[in-house]
Amino acid sequence: EFFVVILPYRKGENYQIPVSKLSTGHFLIQDGMDSTLFTKTGLCSKSKESLSIATWSKQPFTAHGYEITGGPAEMDITTKTIKVKIHGNSGSRTFRVPVTGISTTTRSGLITIFEKNGFTEWTINYINKGKDLLSTEQGYTEFLFNIK
Repeated sequence: EFFVVILPYRKGENYQIPVSKLSTGHFLIQDGMDSTLFTKTGLCSKSKESLSIATWSKQPFTAHGYEITGGPAEMDITTKTIKVKIHGNSGSRTFRVPVTGISTTTRSGLITIFEKNGFTEWTINYINKGKDLLSTEQGYTEFLFNIK
């Protein structure tokens, strides 16, 4: 078994940022204040302004206190918003964040949300509309959450 990650860099430049193995199946790329943690099931990219977490597996993916469970999904987190993108097969996706005071304008019955012990957790009952494409191909459904 092997695991391959393709890392982009500018044409003509040598890639100088080392990839560190943290533990079995956990790798880290650190570039100044920016870092990316990745595993076979997901990744978490952290910068000064934002944090992005994504998974392509039904297995839970957790990093920095944030978690996604249930299938392919992404969270892009800033100080004021959390943008969630869900793709893949229909089914529930659960998101857990170490932040309270989160709200959304989506009230169609798709989302259940609650706070407990300094965390907010919500479940979205996602229904695929035949869009099994990558997020870059716009085959996703997006939800916006606000942080107070």
